[in-house]
Amino acid sequence: MPELHPFVTRRWKNHNHGQFEENEWFISENQNSFVFAPNRDIKSIFLGSFPTTHVSIDEPIGLYPEFFYGSPQNNFWTILGHLSNLPSATFQNRIDILRRLKIGIADILLEVERNGIYNNDNNLHQIRYNNILDLLLTFPNLENIFMTSGGRAPIYNLNNNNPSVATWLRHSLVNHNFTGFNQNGYLKAITNNDVTFNLISLASPSKNADRSFTRSINNINRETQLNLTVNDYRKLSWSLWLKKLHFTDNDTPQPIQHWSGIAAGNNYIQNHFEN
Repeated sequence: MPELHPFVTRRWKNHNHGQFEENEWFISENQNSFVFAPNRDIKSIFLGSFPTTHVSIDEPIGLYPEFFYGSPQNNFWTILGHLSNLPSATFQNRIDILRRLKIGIADILLEVERNGIYNNDNNLHQIRYNNILDLLLTFPNLENIFMTSGGRAPIYNLNNNNPSVATWLRHSLVNHNFTGFNQNGYLKAITNNDVTFNLISLASPSKNADRSFTRSINNINRETQLNLTVNDYRKLSWSLWLKKLHFTDNDTPQPIQHWSGIAAGNNYIQNHFEN
């Protein structure tokens, strides 16, 4: 059965009424694009895939705030809470984090068919995409799209074996002559004749990704004597790119200043995340 995004159906809005400004909850008139935008001058957004059943179609049970990145198997809000010096457990906490960081958040999929009750991307079949080009044109200062998955490798054309935020995004823009998806690197400049944006792959906050970072963390610890944990590794990745592309020296939260300073002050770490 087709499943429409709960941001667009206003399920989340109705279940969390009174805790946000009406103009922060952006849905285009034709309902082809959507984003939570703490202001109309947003420079950056986080882009996920599609909500888990816990916060999309299941009966609310109060354990999971109904919002983006609602899975308990994901450290997304924990990391952002640490980097913004704010609590992250509740819906209101998460709204406050986005306001503090002045960053929007959206998902690439607007409508899906879900294989059973499974939540991973391999079990989602796209029916309609969130129109990211429309968002780029509606929010003229938007220039950075941060994904919490992917890596250095080029982003290939979508097929049955590689559904992800990155491949869905590329597929959603296929008729608009964008270039840049074939680049190597965590940062890719995506452009056509009318629009240019940065596409950045951050270290995944999913707990399922913890083991995949082990080798990189061991190498960094051996070279730098830092003794990083998995979440420290994520903070380094996120802080480096947020400081580089989103914040200025005057508005950077202290934790991001701290972690980006560690990254910028060590050639090994900087090369690891930038090359």
